[in-house]
Amino acid sequence: MVLNGILTAIWIASFSLLTWATSSTLSHKCNSDNWGNEDGIMICRMYKALFAFAAVGLVSTLSAFILDIVVRRRQTSRGVYIKTKDEKLDDHHTGLYDPVREGPFDATASRTALATAYVGPAEQGKYSDTQYHAGYGR
Repeated sequence: MVLNGILTAIWIASFSLLTWATSSTLSHKCNSDNWGNEDGIMICRMYKALFAFAAVGLVSTLSAFILDIVVRRRQTSRGVYIKTKDEKLDDHHTGLYDPVREGPFDATASRTALATAYVGPAEQGKYSDTQYHAGYGR
C-alpha cells in the first residue's frame, strides 16, 4: 500500500506537469495550419498519444492504490481473531486431533506412515543398466 501510494503521488505530479507543458498542443488540431508540415503534424499526434497513455497509466495506478485502501479496510474491519478457551468444548471433543497439543508433525505418526509407505514390486528392480553413461555407454 505504501509503494502504491508513492507511485500514485509520482504519477499525479508527473501527469500534472505533462498536462501543464503540453496544454497548448493538446488544445489545438494537428493540421498544417498549426504545425507547418507533415513532421509537425506527426509530432502533434505523438504528444496526444503520449498524453493518452499517461492518462491510462495514471488511472491504473490510482485504481491500484484505491484497491489497496479498500482491501486494507476490509481486512481490519473484523478485528483480530483470538481462540477462546472453553473447557466444555475441550471435554466434549476428546480424541480429536488437536494441532496445538500434538503439533502438525507427530514423530510417531511419521514413522508409522513411512513404515507402511508404498513399496514397488520386486520386478521393478530387475533392470540393472538404467543409469546414464556419457559417450553412449562406453
